[in-house]
Amino acid sequence: MIRLLVNAAIGETRIALVKHGRLEDFQVERAGETALTGNIYEGRVTKVMTAIDAAFVDIAEGRPGFLALSEARHLSHKPAPVMSDCVREGEAVLVKAIREAEEGKGPRLTAKVTLSPETEARRKLSRAPALLQAAPSLLERILCDLPDDVAEIAVDNARTAEAARDWCRRVRPGLANRITATGEVFDDTLEEGIADLFASRVALDNGGWIAIEATEGFTAIDVNSGGFAASGGREQTGLAVNLEAAQAIGRQLRLRGIGGLIVVDFIQMEEVATTRLVESVLTESLGHAVPTDITMARSGLAVITRKRARPPLSRLAERCACCAGAGTRPTPESVALALLRTAQRSARAAPGRALVARAAPEVIGWLERHAPALGLERYGLARLRFESRPGPHEMFDVSAQ
Repeated sequence: MIRLLVNAAIGETRIALVKHGRLEDFQVERAGETALTGNIYEGRVTKVMTAIDAAFVDIAEGRPGFLALSEARHLSHKPAPVMSDCVREGEAVLVKAIREAEEGKGPRLTAKVTLSPETEARRKLSRAPALLQAAPSLLERILCDLPDDVAEIAVDNARTAEAARDWCRRVRPGLANRITATGEVFDDTLEEGIADLFASRVALDNGGWIAIEATEGFTAIDVNSGGFAASGGREQTGLAVNLEAAQAIGRQLRLRGIGGLIVVDFIQMEEVATTRLVESVLTESLGHAVPTDITMARSGLAVITRKRARPPLSRLAERCACCAGAGTRPTPESVALALLRTAQRSARAAPGRALVARAAPEVIGWLERHAPALGLERYGLARLRFESRPGPHEMFDVSAQ
């Protein structure tokens, strides 16, 4: 049974795909967090880099976008063009964002764009740099790719559910009657599974574990046997742990939205056949939805290059020096939004009662700055009051008065 669960909460929308009771995909879109991938722009070339055959394009999104020769070659009639044959500094160019901006880097662009008549008309009236066509929302993108055998699409917000039905009637009519507006859709078990996606260590069923650590240039994953020992000795122990780790790694990369360069240190394998078996399981677990390339050696070292298909969940956490070895803690925004979800549950349990939320100063500060824009009264939180208190960054409580 496949279910799509949509938590349209205050300040963010969280979407979970659950298959047979197991979390298979999880994505978050926050208010004010603009995803660029899929947006179409009339950009303006600010610089042509002949040394790397690329150009920087102003798309009015802060940092300029990066346009590589491979994505602009068709703009020249020459059989083997260089970047200066395709675009020139100062000229307008039609581009589409194909990868999100990363820390220190702008979004990746392509000039291979097809416009609808409406967007073409908008282009004639615009002046570069300008956004011509916005990409669909996160929920619309997920609905577009949702398998036909999904049994239910449960949404905990009536307005969001009706908007999703309207979109499906136009784009995927077969899904419209499967959308239901209901109460809470994320139970405690699902919330615990989501929280685990921010931990650096993932336990394996056989007693081993994997450790996931993001560095500036790549993601490192270490496979450990822990206290597990197979009856067949070291080789069988390594094989059993590596096979289970390969399954877990594919799932964790999908759920966490990890892409780019990934280096996995499996337990060393002596036999070529064993290495190939682990590689095949890893390949299968990664799936084919996102372009991926794997190189694996008997030493146990696997190098994975995987397209960055979406912003990683790690953007919702921050580095912490006091985290019991976890390496990160939720950002003040993440804690504040979790607090508001708790407050909603409390308001439903005690309608009309005044509520007080207590949390660390940085969390309360975020809430006080953003509460007016979030429209808390629409969520039954008109009588919610905030109190700052010293204590752990991620701890809070909500009580009725």
